[in-house]
Amino acid sequence: MMVILLVGVLASCGGKEKSVYEQVMEIHDEVMPKMNDIYKMRKSLQDSIANTPDMPEGRKKEFEQKILRLDSAGNSMMVWMREFNPPDQKDEAAFKKYMEIELFKLKKMKEEVMNALKAADDKK
Repeated sequence: MMVILLVGVLASCGGKEKSVYEQVMEIHDEVMPKMNDIYKMRKSLQDSIANTPDMPEGRKKEFEQKILRLDSAGNSMMVWMREFNPPDQKDEAAFKKYMEIELFKLKKMKEEVMNALKAADDKK
C-alpha cells in the first residue's frame, strides 16, 4: 500500500506535463514584459524620425512601417487580455477547449510581438 502511495506521489510531482492553462499563463507572462520593449522601440523610432529632418523619404517610410507593426503587435496583446474570459473550471471540457483556443491565439500573438521587435530593432 505504501509503495502505491509513494509511486502516486512521485508521479504527480515529477515529470508532470503543464496544463493548457499553465501554458497560456506562461506565454502571457513571457510576452507581457515585451509591451515595455514595444513602447521603447516605438519611441526610439519616432525620435529618430523627429530628430533627423534630412532623413531620406524611403528610410522614413521604413521606420513608419516598423512603428505600425509594433502598434499592431502591442494592440494584439491588449485585445487578447481584454477578451480573455475563461468559462468556469467546473465544466472541465469547456474550460480545456477554451484554453486550447487561447493557447493557439497566444502563440500567434507572441510570434507577432517577437517578429515586430526584431524587425524594429534592425535600424540599419
